[in-house]
Amino acid sequence: MTIRIQGRSVADGNIGNVTDFTQIAADEGRIFETIGNANNLLTWIVENTNRGGNLISGGLYANPLSTSTAAANPITSLPFAINQTSEFVNGSIFTTRSTSKNYTDIYGVIRTANANTLAVEKDGALIEGTSTNILLRSEDLTDSVWSKVNVSISSNSAESPKLTTTADKIIESSSVTSFFVIQDSAQSITQGDSLTFSFYVKPNGRNAVFLRMLDEGGNFVGAKYSILNDNFSDISAGVTVKSRKVYNGWVSVCMSYTFTSAITSGFAGQCRCYLLDSGLNESYQGDGVSGVFFWGAQAEKHPFKTSYIETTTAPATRAADTVLIELLNNYIGKDQGFFTIYLKYKFLGGDGRVVSAQSSGGDDNYLIRSNGDKYFCRSGSQEDVESVSVDTKNKNSVAFVYNESGLSVYVNGIQGPVTQTTSTEVLNFVGNVYFGSNSTGGDASYGKLSLFKVFDFPLTQSQIKGLG
Repeated sequence: MTIRIQGRSVADGNIGNVTDFTQIAADEGRIFETIGNANNLLTWIVENTNRGGNLISGGLYANPLSTSTAAANPITSLPFAINQTSEFVNGSIFTTRSTSKNYTDIYGVIRTANANTLAVEKDGALIEGTSTNILLRSEDLTDSVWSKVNVSISSNSAESPKLTTTADKIIESSSVTSFFVIQDSAQSITQGDSLTFSFYVKPNGRNAVFLRMLDEGGNFVGAKYSILNDNFSDISAGVTVKSRKVYNGWVSVCMSYTFTSAITSGFAGQCRCYLLDSGLNESYQGDGVSGVFFWGAQAEKHPFKTSYIETTTAPATRAADTVLIELLNNYIGKDQGFFTIYLKYKFLGGDGRVVSAQSSGGDDNYLIRSNGDKYFCRSGSQEDVESVSVDTKNKNSVAFVYNESGLSVYVNGIQGPVTQTTSTEVLNFVGNVYFGSNSTGGDASYGKLSLFKVFDFPLTQSQIKGLG
């Protein structure tokens, strides 16, 4: 086995006699590389002929290291995705959230995670900040808060993606006209606010819908969606869209719009769902029986959709996730030597923290954050080390590496443009490690974390690529 040995004088923290350290290392096997001296620390790569596992001897410690890739032996490994086995005992990951939350299981069914429990989807733990659904009666189109225009509603006529018989059918009339439902969100909009309108839909005679809302000028913005082809068309300027297939033919669809000026009255954010015919026409000859199944209406002040929040007579809020692991000597800092933090993360939205920890100076610092285009690592009190630009709509591997040159960030094995030296305290940690937010659930990044690893040595670029 190949191991890496770092040495420091136990008595005074200063570098000891190089010969003494070298002899201790040599006693364990054949030295074939000396990495160097940094922060009063010597490092050797040693072929261990006598033992495996960790070695504590004369102020030295060693961790197993594969000759092909160092990635085989992190000191911390937390797989969050389903069907992966955590190397920690049950209870080592702590989740705080004062409300329950909905999530989508591996079969596309909407499930509910109880308060203070982690919601794990097919591609990772769903970690989100807070959000509020401002649409009322999210599962009841028969209520008067929903205006029905040239349509009727068949209440509770189908099984929802949550396996409850609470999905309504929107049925067109037999006129030549437009067919839709409306709810006014009655929001005060400030410049720069975003609103996302979403719902679950399933064809039943009609195979397309038109998502619409009113912008700051009282004009319609929106997008048409073909359920059968799973594609959007006629997307208005400034609108972003997204769909996700879930259980038994149901699809989650959403549109997002960012307002360019403030609005304090009127129908800003009014949300509408139209039926469309096979030619994607808004006005057509209805047959009096066709329509779509509709469930789970939601409008939230984010430029992206979050997990579904059920409402009845008032807006409802889902609390933020605070997900943490205790250090328990499994995490290291700058004073203990070089290290690497590695994770796999799928960004969903929010300019916020992906991994955060408290430094020895008492600051609640982020270690890795995302802004939707790049990942950043914290180098000093006000310094960021940035990654290359990436498509954060997909899952990315992110590595935060501290070595003799300073701090670098890699995304999918590609090193960022800048390596920076570090301040005294930022990379020394005394508290817990938080995922997706700071210690109070603020500065949140919304996303899915499928893997988190810590290595007590700096991975090379080739080793990072070897992790996949």
